[in-house]
Amino acid sequence: MPSLWTDVAFSLSTIKECKARELWSVIAPRTRQSLATIRIQHADSGRLTLAVCNLKVMRSIEKLALHVGDPSSGLTFLNREYTNLACRCRVLELYGGYSAPSCHVNLSIALYHFDGVEGLVIRGLGDVMLDVAPSKLASLTEITLKDLGEVRLIDIMREVKTLCNLICVRVDVKWEAPVQRFESGLKRLALIALEDYGWLFYVIFPALEIIEFMQTPSTSFSPFVSTLPKLKSLNCDIKQEKTILEMNRTSHRLERLVIHSDIVLPLFTPVAYNLTQPVFPNLSILELWLENLSIASLERLIYGRCLPRSHQLSLLPTETSLIATLRLYWKASPGEPVVQTVEDSELIASASRRKRDEVETYNGRYVRLTLGWTEEPVRLPDYTNWLSDIYMSAAKFYKP
Repeated sequence: MPSLWTDVAFSLSTIKECKARELWSVIAPRTRQSLATIRIQHADSGRLTLAVCNLKVMRSIEKLALHVGDPSSGLTFLNREYTNLACRCRVLELYGGYSAPSCHVNLSIALYHFDGVEGLVIRGLGDVMLDVAPSKLASLTEITLKDLGEVRLIDIMREVKTLCNLICVRVDVKWEAPVQRFESGLKRLALIALEDYGWLFYVIFPALEIIEFMQTPSTSFSPFVSTLPKLKSLNCDIKQEKTILEMNRTSHRLERLVIHSDIVLPLFTPVAYNLTQPVFPNLSILELWLENLSIASLERLIYGRCLPRSHQLSLLPTETSLIATLRLYWKASPGEPVVQTVEDSELIASASRRKRDEVETYNGRYVRLTLGWTEEPVRLPDYTNWLSDIYMSAAKFYKP
């Protein structure tokens, strides 16, 4: 039995034509049991065209990644006459580089040959135009847009009825106010390094569970959050106590919260704010991105929210959920003051679950320390796995 292949990559700028034509009869039998990822570099190469790529012999493709090298090519390399490209493809990725930001993407061309596309990734190219037959959008559940020109996000959410996950990183949002607000079934929304968020107020999100924004909320952001009945996870660059208290009034059911400052007092001292219980009493995951860290406030947070009631030092109030996972982030640079604070804490050292690693973000590299004081790892929803690659060169497809 032929061995299974899971990832096949080649370049149309270097492969010989005879090899390119023969390749598919070799790949097809080796990918029938396990769907493969096919990566074609320089898909717009003038040397060879995609006419030599017989994708239609494949039963199905897990991911098809097409690299665009020539900014003037548009998507003409996806010629409609190339019937050899017709196939089922679960994830389609179109990507350029520093030389291709002016290569515009018309989705009617991008999706023409491919059926069953659930995930669409477009990065490092130009404007994105949504001129496509509804049938080609029927299976789309996730779209990732990164480092692009103009994108009409309102149109995308209105036309892609099945969309669950939307990730946008450094795109130029263009929009016109619709005649009336419309409803989107979106469940996860990540907007990183955008300049305009006004379009959000024209969309109704009854199912939105996860928000990942890397900007400080505007004064109008709290009212927007208050309209989200299913919200469970919030990361919106919170840096002020006032914002935490406002969010708590409308989003007290949050299970995961990300704070970008040492403003944790409302989480364990409700009486100081005339509250009967700590803010966000249902939290199970708390993430703190820190530049400075007070050991006193950190340890009071741990006593008040992170130690299980069976622990002799626990001050966890009744009717308040245990924060089972506490994550601390700080800049991965020599002499970072947070390091000494963490290393000097005997309480942090006593954590029964402790993992230290590093993560790459849109503004640098950070150390991540994950802590827990429960004896057995608690099964928690993973609110971040669908975002694990958005800052890197490729976007990860996550099926809801």
